[in-house]
Amino acid sequence: MDVMTALLTRRAPQHLSGPAPCEEELHYLLKGAAAASGEAPYPWYWIIQDDDTTDTAPLTAALVLAPARTPHLSNGERTQRVYAALHALELLLHVRGYASSWHPADHEDLPAPPRTPLPELSPGESLLGLLSIGRTDTPQAPSRRPLADLTDLVARNTP
Repeated sequence: MDVMTALLTRRAPQHLSGPAPCEEELHYLLKGAAAASGEAPYPWYWIIQDDDTTDTAPLTAALVLAPARTPHLSNGERTQRVYAALHALELLLHVRGYASSWHPADHEDLPAPPRTPLPELSPGESLLGLLSIGRTDTPQAPSRRPLADLTDLVARNTP
């Protein structure tokens, strides 16, 4: 699957089933996502939890912002790098046949964390959200979204 197809066909389903990526495959995909966010050190980390007892996702990845890891970066650059990693992971999962749904921590529909509570975060760290990971029950590949009309969103500045 090429990048454009991945961008235009990825969906965020409400319910996911197993199997989720094995630990080895997930770590490989996390390394790819890290590469998309720039070089180490990274202003974020993941807390991965398996949870076969829920009907929403067999795997949950909590994304934590950890500013102390990158004191040399501005808040804006930290935010950019965190969400670059998140988006890259979503696309990498999709290309591998998995599905994922992002649930921002400040959104009212944040799913309950897996039965094992998340560990306490260090001072200054914050939970950005949960990425539910698994497979979708959709038997066929989703159709491509149409490309957006950017007429009002792109301006060319010419001399």
